[in-house]
Amino acid sequence: MSFLKIKNKLINFSQYLGNNCYLGYKDMRKIEYNKKVFIYTLAYGDYLDYFFDYSLPALLHDSNTGALIREGYDVQFLLYTTEKKHDVIKKYEKHPFFNIKKINIIEFDSKGDETTRKIASHAVIDVLRRCLDAKAILYLGTPDFIIGNGSLFNSITISYGKNVCFASAQPRVSVDILSEIEQCSKQGIENSKLVSLSMKFPHENFKYADEMLEENTTHKGVSYRAISPNLYTVTHNLPSPFVVFPIEKDYDFFCKCQDYNMWDREWLQTLVKTNRIKISGSSDLYFGVELTPAPFKADEELKIDQKYNDIGGSSFHNRVCRTFTAVWRSS
Repeated sequence: MSFLKIKNKLINFSQYLGNNCYLGYKDMRKIEYNKKVFIYTLAYGDYLDYFFDYSLPALLHDSNTGALIREGYDVQFLLYTTEKKHDVIKKYEKHPFFNIKKINIIEFDSKGDETTRKIASHAVIDVLRRCLDAKAILYLGTPDFIIGNGSLFNSITISYGKNVCFASAQPRVSVDILSEIEQCSKQGIENSKLVSLSMKFPHENFKYADEMLEENTTHKGVSYRAISPNLYTVTHNLPSPFVVFPIEKDYDFFCKCQDYNMWDREWLQTLVKTNRIKISGSSDLYFGVELTPAPFKADEELKIDQKYNDIGGSSFHNRVCRTFTAVWRSS
C-alpha cells in the first residue's frame, strides 16, 4: 500500500472519530425533577466571610431566591464546611443575613486532604447524592462568586423542563470591588452595573484577557473585546456549570476521579458530548463576578504575540465552547 493511501486512510479515520465524538444523546426531559433547588456552597476560613457578606446577600435577593419561591420552587441552602458547625453558628449568628432555619450547615470530614480540589470533591460527591435522592436541582453557589439581580432565577427557570445544565463565563475581579458591592447588599446589583464594576475593578488575570493587547492572558481560557463603550464580546474555553440536573453517572464520575477541578474540565466535556448543557450568551440573562485575592504572576501568565487570540485549550470541549461568543452589557 502506497504512503498516499495510508495517509488518506488515516485522515478518513480521523474525520470519522471527529464526526462521532459525541456520546449517546440523552433526552433529559424524560427524567423527573422536583421544583426543589439545593444551593450548594463550600466555605471555610476567610471564605465564610465572603459567603455571608457578599455571595449570600446576592443569592437571597428578592429577584433571585424570592422570585423562585413565588414560582413554586423549594429553595434550600446547603453550606458545607470543614469548620465546627457550632463555631460557625457562634461567629455568624448575629450577621444580618444569617438564618439557621434557612441555611443547613453541614460539617464534613476532609479525610486528611489539604488541597482545595480534593477537599471540594468530598463535598460535591455528598451534595450530588442528596440531589439525586431528592430529585433536586443543584446550584453552585461558591462563596467567592457574586451574582447580579435575577441571575439565579433566570438560570433555573430557563433550564427546568429541559433539565439540562447551565454554564456561564465569569470575570475574575479584584477584592477592591467589595467597597462598592457593600453599598448594594440590600437592593442587590443589576447585571449591567455588575459588568461595569468588573471592568472597573478587574483582577489582572482578567484585565489582561483583552484580546486587543499584544501581550495578554487569553491563552488561559477567557478573552474579551470592547466593541462599543458599554458592550463586550466574550469567549470562554471552559465556562463553569452553575445549574446542574444530576444523574447517577455524574455521581459515579466524581466518586472515581475524586477531583473537583474536573468540574469545568473532563466533566464539562462529558456534558457537552451528551448535549446536557446550555451556555449563557448574555449578561442580561446571567452574570456574576469571581473574587480573586490571589496575586497576579505576570511572568507566568502573560504571553506575547497573542493579539486576537481566543484559543485556550485543545480539548474537545474547549473547541466547542469557543465557537460561541457571549455579549456583556455594562451600564
